Amino acid sequence: MTKIQINQKIIHALNSLYSHRYAVALLILSILCYLVFFFRLGLGPVRQWDESSLAVNALEMTLNGNLLVKYLDGKPDLINTKPPLAIWLIAACMKYLGYNEFSLRLPLAISASITAIAIYIFANKYLQDFKASLMAVLVLITSIGFTGEHVARTGDYDAMLVLWITIYSLAYFIYLHSEESKKTLYLAVITVALVFAVWTKGVAGLLALPGLLIYTAWQKKVRKLLLSPQVYYSGIIFLVLALGYYLLTEQYNPGYLKAIVANELTGRYGDLVPGGTPRGFSYYLVNNISYRFVPWIYALPLCLMIANLSQKKIVKDFNSFSCIYLFTYFLIISYSKTKFNWYDAPLYPIASLSIGIGFSISFKLIADYCCNNNLFNWIKATDMLKRQLIYVVLMLSIFFLPFVNNLYTEIYIGNVPFRENDKAISDLAFKYGEYFTKLKTTDINIKTNKLKVVNIYGYNLPLLFYTQVANLTSPYPLEVKWEDPSDKVFRAGEVIINCAPTMQEDLNRLYRMKALHSYSSCGTFLIENSKNKIIATSLKQQ
Repeated sequence: MTKIQINQKIIHALNSLYSHRYAVALLILSILCYLVFFFRLGLGPVRQWDESSLAVNALEMTLNGNLLVKYLDGKPDLINTKPPLAIWLIAACMKYLGYNEFSLRLPLAISASITAIAIYIFANKYLQDFKASLMAVLVLITSIGFTGEHVARTGDYDAMLVLWITIYSLAYFIYLHSEESKKTLYLAVITVALVFAVWTKGVAGLLALPGLLIYTAWQKKVRKLLLSPQVYYSGIIFLVLALGYYLLTEQYNPGYLKAIVANELTGRYGDLVPGGTPRGFSYYLVNNISYRFVPWIYALPLCLMIANLSQKKIVKDFNSFSCIYLFTYFLIISYSKTKFNWYDAPLYPIASLSIGIGFSISFKLIADYCCNNNLFNWIKATDMLKRQLIYVVLMLSIFFLPFVNNLYTEIYIGNVPFRENDKAISDLAFKYGEYFTKLKTTDINIKTNKLKVVNIYGYNLPLLFYTQVANLTSPYPLEVKWEDPSDKVFRAGEVIINCAPTMQEDLNRLYRMKALHSYSSCGTFLIENSKNKIIATSLKQQ
């Protein structure tokens, strides 16, 4: 067989890339993380529920300066009872980068990127496995459960929650297996990450602790842990900072602790939230098998078994840690009465590390077999270069299609799923926002204090956000009575804004109106009088 001889310049270039492989890998991963987490990040309307709630909380925080108590429509928010770390960061981005979708989502995209960096550093520096570190990140950024709904690319809590849980979990693993001289540093990292996890999403930030304690017992290190004075010092610091926030907030916002108990301690885990959908024990498993962790969920069991073939004790220890962590966390969220897709998000970084380790060992076995049996003898190159080419080909063959699919479906076409009629709510609110921008550059003779924004969806947080943003610069003050459907009944002399075509038909039937301005399907109208007072009164009574 004729040997294919690789040009010496190409060999020199490949060797140079290999000698700088860490820098090259970081550059490639940085580009991929940008595409996955930041590309077109501001595209799409603010989403109903959590994202829009955080948006309004952050916007009002920048206006009232209250960093402790969250506000919603000018009143203390006792529905969204989560601590304000994420809202602080969102508010800072809004203040300096503008009140828009990009600023809302930026802190969470950064959190997702740091999570990817954290697992890369852990596998590369601590487990001493460069290939595993690279592939762990590739698994993570091609997992729809991590990059999709409610996590890395939306302005919700969960990307930041995943970051802190991942950091304190990995730091705890290192702490258990590190020298005494280094334990203080890792314990400090654990304490800070635990505090930030609680400040991000309250009790949810502690859900990984049972798995960590079980692993400690597995390693027979519980007694040593309990006899360490540093652990108690860290525990005191954690209690002061984490619980201190709750007690301090209660002083300035009475009823906050009662709302915490109802919303976080008993309301979600022990009972189904109002309006929630009952879901069975297998809900998260079915989700992971069907789409959230495809195709990696099928490789995970095999990779966990393959990891035991490693010659490194620390890799085998981490494999045990990963099994206990994943199984325990999965059981905790599966037994909860309230289940949402994104509650499984903290599983993905640890699972990605396990898959990266399994792939790394498998690739080495494949490369060894190919080189030992001269399967690539037709290529005239050193064994080291052949091995690197095998690794590159294997990685491209496994990760190329999942990455392209994730990038296209989740990001390029914005195919992040909405729940129920939430898309209609968000799209209509976005249309209002565009119209508000158009309206502020238009001179309209209006003799009223406020323009009433017609709302057909009741509890419409995206519309509230876009209205508040418009009020920052609009010459015409806007008001949304989003909590009371009877506010659809207007009086003579009031000026209204409507962008809903279906509602426009009802308005035309009920009122004699004068069009003051129109653009696309939106318009500003002066209510002159009611065409049918009986119908209007009946609508108000409904």
